[in-house]
Amino acid sequence: MTVDQQSVSVQEILWELADPDTEYFQRTFRRLRDLFPDESTEACLYYLAEKGLTPSGQEIASWLSLGNRYVKPLFDESILSLAVASKASAALCKIDLEISTKFLAAVQCYSAPHALMRPLALISALDDYTALLPWLGELAGVSDDRVRSRAAKLLYALRPDSNQIKAQLQDTSSRVRANVLEGLWKANLPAAIDLFKAALTDENPRVVGNALVGLYLQGDSSALPSIIELSQSPDAAMRAAMAWSLGYIKAERGIPPLQRLSMDASLNVRKHAHSGLVTLQREAWQRAVREQFEALRDAKTANLDPTELEELKCRYQLRSDVAFAKLRAAEESELQFAAQHPDQFERLISTP
Repeated sequence: MTVDQQSVSVQEILWELADPDTEYFQRTFRRLRDLFPDESTEACLYYLAEKGLTPSGQEIASWLSLGNRYVKPLFDESILSLAVASKASAALCKIDLEISTKFLAAVQCYSAPHALMRPLALISALDDYTALLPWLGELAGVSDDRVRSRAAKLLYALRPDSNQIKAQLQDTSSRVRANVLEGLWKANLPAAIDLFKAALTDENPRVVGNALVGLYLQGDSSALPSIIELSQSPDAAMRAAMAWSLGYIKAERGIPPLQRLSMDASLNVRKHAHSGLVTLQREAWQRAVREQFEALRDAKTANLDPTELEELKCRYQLRSDVAFAKLRAAEESELQFAAQHPDQFERLISTP
């Protein structure tokens, strides 16, 4: 049996036995990890990424937390995809309070920029990475702007410092300036609004977009009108940045400008606008379903007679069906767009 075959078999066994019979799972799990420790580690990380902290997931996370054997596969892109590793890290940090210290010990041997990007991406999945702040501070000053920008974003999201941030916002790299602002979106910093407003004069559209999103998240009522106004800019890069911003903040007032931008002459603008519209349509569907269940729950609590309850069910089922149809239409539109532009289309997650 090859290592790959063992790994698949361990994963299949783990997933088959997890949860239904906790006591039997515990016995089998101990046997698996004794026989195949490395394969069990990988299978456990896949389980945590997919299933989370179920009763068996907690048992798995507790075993992994006993050492640092999980760090290497998390950092190795040939073993786990970044998405899987991020989800597993997010689950593990709830159980292993020393995870950031273990990450710090592992990253000391990384120096090449391309090798640093994956650990930096995984750190963002942790609830608390205080132990990594000195290391992030060092990386915020390196020459590679990809590493510098990612480190600065993480650093100021957890430990914002007005003076340091002002200095970073003078960085020659627009990527660094944009990421510094993004790190402030949810930071508790009184000076954040002033920093966002100061960045509105930046020459780079992405920096301006991140500043406006920051103002919006801080409750500034002028932010959304400014985004909508700039979405009509003659600069295609600015229109693309505003389309992304509208999709990120998910405000219903952003739907008309996104619809307009979805027919823009620039493919990049259309791409961002289309992604934003799909996101908003999915939000509408999820909201309709939540409203349906809440209404039915309230109706049952009010002890409506069977006829009234059935009418209510039909009414909200219709609303849910309409919303679901819109969701399906959005997904089909997305697939059609991707088919028409296979080389250019990409799913946007965090940055334009």
